[in-house]
Amino acid sequence: MICKAATAGSSRQVYYLGLLGGGTLQILPGEYRMTGYIYAHSDVTIKGSGEDTVLKKADGFGSPLTKHLDWCEYGVSVKEAKGFMPGGSIMLRSNERR
Repeated sequence: MICKAATAGSSRQVYYLGLLGGGTLQILPGEYRMTGYIYAHSDVTIKGSGEDTVLKKADGFGSPLTKHLDWCEYGVSVKEAKGFMPGGSIMLRSNERR
């Protein structure tokens, strides 16, 4: 199955093709700002349209957490939330050396 994407970075489309047993995600020509990630699936091929498909990583940002986290926390609270978008991904890291 071939699925054509008008937007890039669609982990949902890759996941869906994987559930179907594999296929090709064809990313249409254009310049796309990647705000998340694409989780690769072993039976799915991601194919652009040559030099007409450009994927660019979006600028990152950071915000301190409002409280200390422990293992298995369900959620996080940040001091400045305006840079986050629904469906975006986050990375948590510590400045502490262990």
